Amino acid sequence: LFPLLAFSACGYSIVQEKGIMGGQVVYLDVPVFKNKSFEPIVPEFFTEAFTRELVVSGLFEVNRAKSDSFLEGTILNVRAVPSTLNKDGIATQKTVFVDLGLVMIKKEGRFIKNWQLSDSEVYNAEPINFEDFNKRAALGRVAARMARRFSALILTDIDKR
Repeated sequence: LFPLLAFSACGYSIVQEKGIMGGQVVYLDVPVFKNKSFEPIVPEFFTEAFTRELVVSGLFEVNRAKSDSFLEGTILNVRAVPSTLNKDGIATQKTVFVDLGLVMIKKEGRFIKNWQLSDSEVYNAEPINFEDFNKRAALGRVAARMARRFSALILTDIDKR
């Protein structure tokens, strides 16, 4: 009888229900992020990273037909700033900064919660032929890091209303 009681007591902490905010948000749509920056391909990186992270979290059914809420992401700012110069004054490394706004909304339009995230990444600007490739790779890493941070924020707010 004792092993049966011990095993059944562990089940409560192992099994986790889907959704957050007391089951308020279970089915979640993640539309393509809006872009207020001048970088044309940035929404793809962030939409993919956040969708992947939310699916992996196991808390939601993501992008299903019966979604009751959606996560609206807006890329507010992307800027690249020289961080290292060579002896001729040409940038050899740059830092890309990203500011992102997220809002979770019920389908009927009721506001649930919003978040503001920022991050940066250094990338090589030389040779010049690889600068764009390196910048895109840096943006992909920033997107993945921000998505993981967002997932952690959601997990800490899982039962709060």
